[in-house]
Amino acid sequence: MQTSKIAASLIALASLTAGAAFAADDQALAFSEAGSPFPVTASTKSRAEVKAEYQAAQAAGTLPVISEAGKRVPVGASAKTRADVRADYLQADKNHSLPKVDELG
Repeated sequence: MQTSKIAASLIALASLTAGAAFAADDQALAFSEAGSPFPVTASTKSRAEVKAEYQAAQAAGTLPVISEAGKRVPVGASAKTRADVRADYLQADKNHSLPKVDELG
């Protein structure tokens, strides 16, 4: 009988601890829908204004392009054709001169 009381007490304590952890998560979600700890501020521009600015920057070619590595990628047309790039890659692969992943950053 004593063991079952201890087990029940431990289960109750675990439930309370888990409830407190979930409550803390709910407080973090109060800042934004995504759960970001940064407060959400109201925009001073309408959706139409933002879309118009985006389309103007896209047409002008001034949108920043970010690679998967987090570095800026130059915007503009390549001087090489797809076939040239593929041939260069295959030659570098054949010569074992491709950079290793840890050498890229």
